[in-house]
Amino acid sequence: MKALRWFARVAAIAFLAAVPSCVELDGQRITIRYDSAKDELQILIHYDGIHDSGSPQHGDGRQQIPEFVKEGRIMLFDWICVLNFDEIRRDVERTEMPAAQRAFADAILTSVTRTPLGHFRDPDGRVGAVQLVVIRQAKEIVRKLNAAIREALLASKPPPDESAQDVATISFFGGEYEAIPGAFARPLLAWAREGRDFIAIDGHSLRIAFPMPLAIWAKAKGSIIERVEWDKLGKDDKTALVAFQQLFALTPIEISESSEAIRIRLGEPHRESTFRLRMREAYKPDLEEVVIREVPVRLDPLIAGRLLAKEAGGASVAPIDALTSWGPEEDRVAAVIHRYAAAPDGPDKEAARAWLTSWAKDWNRTHLVPEAPTEGDPAAFLAAWKKWYRRMLAFPAERFVEDKPAQ
Repeated sequence: MKALRWFARVAAIAFLAAVPSCVELDGQRITIRYDSAKDELQILIHYDGIHDSGSPQHGDGRQQIPEFVKEGRIMLFDWICVLNFDEIRRDVERTEMPAAQRAFADAILTSVTRTPLGHFRDPDGRVGAVQLVVIRQAKEIVRKLNAAIREALLASKPPPDESAQDVATISFFGGEYEAIPGAFARPLLAWAREGRDFIAIDGHSLRIAFPMPLAIWAKAKGSIIERVEWDKLGKDDKTALVAFQQLFALTPIEISESSEAIRIRLGEPHRESTFRLRMREAYKPDLEEVVIREVPVRLDPLIAGRLLAKEAGGASVAPIDALTSWGPEEDRVAAVIHRYAAAPDGPDKEAARAWLTSWAKDWNRTHLVPEAPTEGDPAAFLAAWKKWYRRMLAFPAERFVEDKPAQ
């Protein structure tokens, strides 16, 4: 049903097929922060290495990027999930929706702001962009999301019988899915009937809970382990495995398994967490002009100026403060690397090197890996920092990613 297809993009990413697009990313970083005083969920989204796929069959990237910025869309996981708020609004206006789903839709349209902060170049010259998403009244939004999920599940068709092979047809937010084992569907529907929640905010982290028979959960974990035979994987499987490895290795994750439910916490409650996904090494500079035109503020010199206490910035204070205080740590390093590379010999270059060296010593003491450089002549020092940045974006799967600068 067209009426609810937008909802799947919000709450059921796992059920979606990829949305074709001419625009591709080399990677994505998503940083989550919860401001309890304001009840705001603040999300920094880094679109790394924006380029054209090279295939015209899915549209023109030079047109898609301006539309994306103008309409305030959000893209997650390399176009697997694109939230088009204009489309959500049109669907809400044109169609009838069950009460809980309409309440969630209205809340999304009134409580979510999207701000393009600007573009950046990584130390190897790849162009990316940063978007700040703010969800106001976040806990109320989550409450309405849980109600909408329960409402949609309770409208589903139950399994036809009690055999081990029965399959439930789940009408999940506008789509019907006929491959859900009844052994999983029955406790899922019971959970919804009891009014249980699936998603919650826990400090800066997100908690997800759902009932699942432990045997099915064990089988799912086993299938993941089977896929780690690297030499037997195809290119697409390798890309997925690298992203999966990064997610679970770099992100604080807590998994609690019991016969009652599987509970997963993504992120750390007491500090912000960045989810890093390295997707490909296919960058081309074919969309740089469009990205720079559509989000003209260049962020790396503003970040470096703030960190080195030389300039006040040039953009509004809040966005730069977000990037220098709770955004991805490697962003701050990249900005100062640019300053070090561009500055002539003298005080500015010395200040940039001193900042990088001090930062590296603190990083090596607290994080250990990947080890940051602290020594070397100017050329070697710069090359070592560029290599550290590339390793950081792929860590801990950097052995599977080509360690070379962009062409």
